[in-house]
Amino acid sequence: MSSRERLGWNPFFAAQVATLGRTDLGFARVIEEQRGLYQVAGDAEGAAEVSGRFRHDHATAADFPAVGDWVGVRDGIIHCRLERRSGVSRAAADSCLLPDPWAKLS
Repeated sequence: MSSRERLGWNPFFAAQVATLGRTDLGFARVIEEQRGLYQVAGDAEGAAEVSGRFRHDHATAADFPAVGDWVGVRDGIIHCRLERRSGVSRAAADSCLLPDPWAKLS
């Protein structure tokens, strides 16, 4: 079993890599994220950060790698993130999902 398979690599991700046509990248799973610095394991091991192009092309935090994502890496630089199979999302801490009952008092 390869290191990728031990980390959860499957045909879903392999199909995405085939459509990318990026033979220059190794693919690794994000195992830790701390303030924009990532630890990855797989074809590449160790610290990595997103490329300037990736940062420019992706506007929202949800577009950036998160723990568990598969990313394309070369020389410690993350160039792409593969699509997620599933995900959990939540509202940002400063957003309000329910109407404010005190708003009618003013």
